[in-house]
Amino acid sequence: MTKYNILLTYSKLILIFILCLNIIESAEPEHNSSLVLPMPKGLSMVFEPVCVNPNSGLFDWKKVKLGDPSGGFKEYPTTMALGGSFPIEKNGKKMWCYYIGKYELTKKQYASLMTPEKPLPQNKKDYPVTNISWFNALEFGNLYNQWLFSHAKEKIPKFDTSYGFVRLPTEAEWEFAARGGSAVSADLFDQKTPYSSGKLQKYEWFGGPTSSHYKLQPVGVLKPNPLGLYDMLGNADEITMSLFSVEYYQGRTGGFVIKGNNYTTAKNKLRSSFRTEQPFYRSDKEGMLKPHTKTTLGFRLVISALVFPNIKIINEMSNEWEEYRSQLGSSTPAALSTSSTSAKTSAEGKDAFAYLDRLKKRLKKKGITDREIESNLGHLDSSIREMATIRLNAEEDSAYLWIKIISEQARFIRSETSKLPNIDTLISIADSLKDMQKLEDYKARKKEHTINIAGALSSYSDSIRQLNTLSSQPVKKGFTRYLDFLMSHNDGEQVQVLNRVQKHFDEYQKNKRVNLKQWEKDILF
Repeated sequence: MTKYNILLTYSKLILIFILCLNIIESAEPEHNSSLVLPMPKGLSMVFEPVCVNPNSGLFDWKKVKLGDPSGGFKEYPTTMALGGSFPIEKNGKKMWCYYIGKYELTKKQYASLMTPEKPLPQNKKDYPVTNISWFNALEFGNLYNQWLFSHAKEKIPKFDTSYGFVRLPTEAEWEFAARGGSAVSADLFDQKTPYSSGKLQKYEWFGGPTSSHYKLQPVGVLKPNPLGLYDMLGNADEITMSLFSVEYYQGRTGGFVIKGNNYTTAKNKLRSSFRTEQPFYRSDKEGMLKPHTKTTLGFRLVISALVFPNIKIINEMSNEWEEYRSQLGSSTPAALSTSSTSAKTSAEGKDAFAYLDRLKKRLKKKGITDREIESNLGHLDSSIREMATIRLNAEEDSAYLWIKIISEQARFIRSETSKLPNIDTLISIADSLKDMQKLEDYKARKKEHTINIAGALSSYSDSIRQLNTLSSQPVKKGFTRYLDFLMSHNDGEQVQVLNRVQKHFDEYQKNKRVNLKQWEKDILF
């Protein structure tokens, strides 16, 4: 295959990839119906399904990125793999999902199990239960599981033969749901909150006179997030099952993680990624150890199930294991770091050379001097090096093509946006002349251009993400190569566009987050 054909193939694959991403992004899933489970004293608890990925196998999962650079080193963006517990039918196909409480646990719900001998609180409004410990939350979950199994076993969701159970959410489960999960686009998922900042007070309680007035508020008063969940950010802090590590799942562990901020948090500090460590115990005035509680501390529950409910599932997963590890599982955070694909391949190449060197030394130590073996090892060494060179050259070509595509996407955004003022003028003229036919035509044309701009911006951010999967040296060469091309064609305007592309790529490489609104402003300069 000639170099031209290789580049042509790369171009086609990249364009197909972009088109597929846009199709997936535009297909927002609808909410499934809520799951309502009974409780003592005529109460109930409502759960929403959080669907993670299509059910393509028992190892199905979704790669998600937690954290936000605004939270400092404790919230540095980190990739994790998340899966669901129950295969649920959704829009004609099965999805792996877990369930999470639609509301923060209320005082009445808490009292119905923790103090069953007492009458329920008589508040007209349902407030979140607070001032509790991690151990209180675990005890409540245990009591509720026992009550459900005794009184409403048939209503509990199942995975195969295994009934689900309530528990505290993990940090990953909580943050995935808070960000909007699979119900939002990748760009919106990357934002601090799944809402525009100007509308935050319609969805979440935060500190100040425009929101909570620094007081705990009843559950479910404001609008829900894209998954139908209320008060995920603000109001009460929420306890998770996870132990705190600075880097999420690596390093030493300490207390437990709480998420969500609370009703005293400033509006500009509210974010899905917020995480802080809380101690399990504290000393009272007499110096005695007691479980740690906090006036802002509450929780909500999730429903999950056993991974291995029976021998049948174990055998099925065992049969799928090798295929999973060679395909989907080869890119999990558990198998790889968050470095670029080529960096991972390079590391594997270094391991191969180390293995070869060890084998040569072992053969020499054992006194084996077979010339055929030595020749084959030499060929293997040469082949690995040649493959590394071919991969690097291919990656440089790929980087150049991606940079060119991203720059052309930015050019298209500029072109489409520049047409809007003229269309607005035509709309104004048609409106003043009462020419309704032309007015409708111009409005339809404006809508078409607006949709084109939104689609191009989505493709632009997706392309930046894809460029980030390549190692830094080929990307650097790709920018230099495309700049030389533009300079040779005296395309000064596109050079300025390329400078913006370079700026946006550097930002994403550093923060691992898109900033689409600012990027759009930069492109228009």
